[in-house]
Amino acid sequence: MFKLFVLAVALTCISAAPQGQSTDGQAQTLSNTSSDDGVGNFAYAFETSNSIKAEAKGSLKQLKDDQGKETAGEVQQGSYSWTDASGTTYEVKWIADENGFQPQGAHLPTTPKAP
Repeated sequence: MFKLFVLAVALTCISAAPQGQSTDGQAQTLSNTSSDDGVGNFAYAFETSNSIKAEAKGSLKQLKDDQGKETAGEVQQGSYSWTDASGTTYEVKWIADENGFQPQGAHLPTTPKAP
């Protein structure tokens, strides 16, 4: 019984040991730009020291509502990327318009092609 107790304590100590520490809390902003013309057009980009990057731009676009009336809508597109702890870089390119948010990335699942 004592051996089982010692084994249980050892396993508890091992599982409670501190895991690898993330340095994300100390990440610095390496670049940060933005512009907004006040009438619907904007752009921004940033990069951090822990390999996070993002950029986007948006503008107004003439759309038709459900009744076919002309209306203005916002169209945005951009990308973001990061590097995980193993060194793998992931990138997502996206567009958001009247068809919704549409991300694309090599690591994202896609709908199978119809036969």
